[in-house]
Amino acid sequence: MNKKALLCLDTESLLHPFLIGLPDERLDEQPWLGVCCDAQKARLAVFSNKELKVVWVVSSDTVAGINLAAALRKDNPFVDVYYVTFDMTGSVLSRCRAASVKPLNKTGFMHAYSSLKTTKKNNQYEEVKRDQKARTFLLSEESEGDKSKPHNEINQSQEEKLRAVNCSLGEKKDELDLEESPNVFPQFSLEKRQEAKKDISLLREQMKLGDSEVLRNTCNKKSEPMADKGDRLKKALVLLKEEQKGCVLSVFSGSGGSGKSTISAMLGLAAVDLGFKTVILDADFQFGDMAFLLGLNDQTTVQDIIENPERIHEVMNHDALPSLIASPKNLEYSEVASKQVSELLVLLRSQYEVIIVNTGAFWCDLHAQLLENSDKSLFLIDQRPSSVRSCSHALSLCVRCGIATQNFVFALNRCSRQALLTSIDVSCALKGVHVHELKDGGKEVGELLAAGLPRELTRGRNVFYEGLKEFAQEIIPLKKKSETSNTSASDRSKTFRLIRRKRRAACL
Repeated sequence: MNKKALLCLDTESLLHPFLIGLPDERLDEQPWLGVCCDAQKARLAVFSNKELKVVWVVSSDTVAGINLAAALRKDNPFVDVYYVTFDMTGSVLSRCRAASVKPLNKTGFMHAYSSLKTTKKNNQYEEVKRDQKARTFLLSEESEGDKSKPHNEINQSQEEKLRAVNCSLGEKKDELDLEESPNVFPQFSLEKRQEAKKDISLLREQMKLGDSEVLRNTCNKKSEPMADKGDRLKKALVLLKEEQKGCVLSVFSGSGGSGKSTISAMLGLAAVDLGFKTVILDADFQFGDMAFLLGLNDQTTVQDIIENPERIHEVMNHDALPSLIASPKNLEYSEVASKQVSELLVLLRSQYEVIIVNTGAFWCDLHAQLLENSDKSLFLIDQRPSSVRSCSHALSLCVRCGIATQNFVFALNRCSRQALLTSIDVSCALKGVHVHELKDGGKEVGELLAAGLPRELTRGRNVFYEGLKEFAQEIIPLKKKSETSNTSASDRSKTFRLIRRKRRAACL
């Protein structure tokens, strides 16, 4: 029996419906409602059920709710997908807007659920009433046509008819129970699986029965499951010879809007101008826009590298720009990418001298991995007082998690004479840490980056970029190749001078 609505939630919410605003409600016993706690089963239900009209996504046992809602929306654009959230913030609304998902608060969800439940109950009542009238009419017609028969024979014929109707209903009920049962998935034979590849009707029948093999073959025709794709990266690292050890510089902030993406892009340009082989990793795996800021299209993504590590050699430099590994094209792949970021950094260290990592505003386990695997961690603060407070909260979180803070670097963005805060103010608020000042480059910084023309800033001798380039020389724990060669030449000349002086002194 195809469900009209689908509810995606975690197991805890299923066992305790009051957590989602539905007390004393047995969600798994509703004939009109399908319930899924697993993301893969939810995607299968949306893909195979043509009568499905609405999907409510609260949470899931495997992936984040917003990621699952975005995937379901992409799987079936004709179904209304709602992301049920009890914290209707601006960040949530923007993420829903980007994924073309409708946000729904607690009150709206309760109203939508009750109204749809009432409608389905009324429809079922009318259907049962029509069936009863039809049975009564059928039996009355047969009894009137057999008035010549004795009363016992009429009753006997009626009982036989009722028994036949009940048997047919029982058979249908067994079939429905077989289809609706979440624990019973009859498997097709190997021959039938081969036939299913050729016959679309048989394929649909097989998918309805929940055959795991056909699901694997149909949902992932060109690739293997996501969990297995990350193993390729781990296997590649085993054979990797770490001849080159690159430096990882990650950019963080306690809140959004501080300019992490801008600073990451310009630090990458500065590192290239300093003579380093540089790559930028856009670790904002959900809504990263580094490719847009650098003006690069069709760039190699994190998903490409994780699934095929040999594609690291396809990452190209464009017109003196740093190499770029863009965020995944599919929003739901962010969960897989977050788990493989440590192995990805090891691979990048072997290929590049400087790795600039751009991060997202929402702190999670990914940030802890980046902090532990970074040679330098740049904490960016803007001119808002709330940004200073957010940075202080982030530092206290690092201390509680046991993350070493000796490699932390702090910088105040958009500094000018008219700025609200100075580096001294921020330093006092953060208990005396050294804070660098990054000059305000004016409107042209945002305008040129929005147009995908970052090199125009470097050619125009913008004060923001010039100051950032000097800042990069301080925080990158590597020396420029030109500097090393010059220093070695000067050292040799000093040595020769000392030898000449000693010889002269010996002659005298």
